[in-house]
Amino acid sequence: MTDFKTGRAPLLSGVCIAALTITGALADIAPSDEIIVTAQGRQQSVQDVSISIDATPGLELQERVIVDVENFALDVPSVTIAESPFQRSIAIRGVGSTGGNYGYEQSAPFFIDGVFGGRAGQFLTPFFDLDRIEVVKGPQAIFFGKNATAGAVSLNAARPTDDFYASVNGGYEVENGGWLAEGVVSGPLTDNLRGRVAVRGSRRGGYLTDEFTGEDVGVADDFGARIGLEFDASDNLSFYAKYEYAERDSDRRIQLVCNNPAGAPNFPNLDVGFVFPPNLPPFPFQPVTVECAEDNVISSGSLAAPFDEQFPIGGDIGDNDLHNAVLKTELAIADHTVELTTGYSAYNTRQRDGLDRSAAALATSDAGEDFDQFSQEIRVLSPLGGRIEYVAGFLYIDQTHELQQTVAQIVPPAPFGPAPLGDFIDVAQDSRTFSGFAQLTLNITDEVRIKAGARYTNEKKEYVSNVTRTVDIAEIGALDIDNFPATPGNPSFSHDLERTEENLDPSVTVEWNPDDDTLIYATYARGTKSGGFEFFPRTTATIAVPADLLEYEEEEAVNYEVGFKTTVFDGAVVLNGAYFFTNLKGLQNQVVDLNVLGFITLNAEEAHVTGIEMETAATLTDALSFGGAFTWLSEAEYDAFTDPARGVDFTGNRLPYAPEWSGTFHLDGEWPVAGDTTLRARLQGNYTGDRHFDAANVESDLGEGFFTLDARIGVTLPNQFELYVNGRNLMDKDDIRLVSQPTLVGPLPTTAAADPRGVLLAEGRTVFIGLRKEF
Repeated sequence: MTDFKTGRAPLLSGVCIAALTITGALADIAPSDEIIVTAQGRQQSVQDVSISIDATPGLELQERVIVDVENFALDVPSVTIAESPFQRSIAIRGVGSTGGNYGYEQSAPFFIDGVFGGRAGQFLTPFFDLDRIEVVKGPQAIFFGKNATAGAVSLNAARPTDDFYASVNGGYEVENGGWLAEGVVSGPLTDNLRGRVAVRGSRRGGYLTDEFTGEDVGVADDFGARIGLEFDASDNLSFYAKYEYAERDSDRRIQLVCNNPAGAPNFPNLDVGFVFPPNLPPFPFQPVTVECAEDNVISSGSLAAPFDEQFPIGGDIGDNDLHNAVLKTELAIADHTVELTTGYSAYNTRQRDGLDRSAAALATSDAGEDFDQFSQEIRVLSPLGGRIEYVAGFLYIDQTHELQQTVAQIVPPAPFGPAPLGDFIDVAQDSRTFSGFAQLTLNITDEVRIKAGARYTNEKKEYVSNVTRTVDIAEIGALDIDNFPATPGNPSFSHDLERTEENLDPSVTVEWNPDDDTLIYATYARGTKSGGFEFFPRTTATIAVPADLLEYEEEEAVNYEVGFKTTVFDGAVVLNGAYFFTNLKGLQNQVVDLNVLGFITLNAEEAHVTGIEMETAATLTDALSFGGAFTWLSEAEYDAFTDPARGVDFTGNRLPYAPEWSGTFHLDGEWPVAGDTTLRARLQGNYTGDRHFDAANVESDLGEGFFTLDARIGVTLPNQFELYVNGRNLMDKDDIRLVSQPTLVGPLPTTAAADPRGVLLAEGRTVFIGLRKEF
């Protein structure tokens, strides 16, 4: 047990105990609203699902101005998120995909209306007009069809309504100048056709300052639009079609931080700083002073040749466009239901980043992605109520992923230089996945049942890469993905590889209902995430990379879990809990390798995670309700993990993104004020403990734990107008989303003593003043 001031175990468990001690007076309170989920292929109450699951209604997301996955993750104790210039990384129960390989798929993938989204670009900005979000924990091979070794996040858009419905919501963020505007129109178009249109635009205001441009940075502009149609062709046949488009434009957020300020010389008007690059003739460098304190000031762009043309001051950008579409067909045949889900997902991105995190721009990257995915799933669901029930199906996924990237750098004086290097990287990968799955439920009695199932998967990946290098300083100065000099004699190196793998992932669950309001379950489940190839096939010394270093193997997770779900006092109090042990083999890890100015993927031989989750919700009075949850990852470590090529041993280190304690609580109230005017209020606290960002567990790279306090107050008027104020992180605590080694600055002789790192701070306190109206 840790002390109170850290906000760890006593605080979180005390909140839950306090909720239970007052339940004796709750017998006459009305039951809480039931939440319906589809995590096991059918519509069920969340209390009837033998899975540890967090379900968040879409209205709550809108009211609390949760517009992206970063803010959402803070509200779910078992979920941790990290960001990088390349893609976000999601972890559930400490298991997730680390690092920035563009070809990486998540160990905790997203499913958007049932369509697999394994890459961060596929769930860019769909966080609007949702019916609910389900976070399902632990390996989920059967109903979440690919790579869900850590769990899955399922987003379900709001469907068209039988009656006319419309709403508008808008607000201004007073701390950083952000804003939000969204609208929905839904209702019948004919007797058997319904439609829904939703549009949202938002801005995250600039909460950092670029000391060289004087401008506020950290801005993210988002836009999303969705249209959905439901058509009842007959009593037995219905269709749902949805298309959504989203885009995000963002700028620089990563700053340079000295973990050892005493090692950096002090300069006037700077808290901490150093001058670099050192004198590296014959290159025409303009030495610059770079601030390296953790604060809201960053250095960006290029003040020093040779990259000032390719990477100007303020040159970091992130431009993303996303298209998602789905067609769901539901057919009733002889008491069975046949569901067909046809999905399409595509995105393209452009990311430009200063890899040394400074204004000197000693290393830069410019990358563009194009991704397309088609999927088709067929499910057959038996009728309910018999001795035997079953769900069976087939899934096909076809993906095409292309990347073009340029990397320009000045190699440090020893041992190779100084020398300029510019690489053009061209990667293409095609993958095809076939899988079949089934789950059988044997109802032994009305109270006891066994669920057993498995998924067989066959996946083939074809990979082609080419790296072309130039050492001409003039060519490097103009280097980007749209302009790579095709000079005769530039060396190049290519790979043409493929891999095929087959997996069978079973699961068995025993359920027992000792009474109508209690479920006790025990589960064994296995999940597999496919292997793949590096999307960064180059090195500093030579561009030739052996094929065996470009390929990494699959990872496997086996989870043992026992849990319970119960409601008491006629549904006024809910209490759920679970104990889990997850054994991991071949866990895929991205680790920093300064030799390649980027990441490499290694498979950890073995790791494990052990923990406990608890959650409670209580209707305290007619006007007041309470909820709380915590996750305790008592162990989350590598049992065997070595990197023989570099002589590094990570064995015994804690997994990245695995805080020992995390938790949340909220208190909601609603009171009539006068006439039809209502006052609604919510107070919420979120705690995330200390966590590492890579396998090395360097103490100076630790993300310190933090507690945030959120509050919302709204007044609803008789005409369905609501005026609200919503504050997040009111105490303005630092939430570090990434700590990484700058890939070039650290080894420089003049700066190594300062131990500089790249740090990404999340937005601090935000206060939205907004207006909502429903029609």
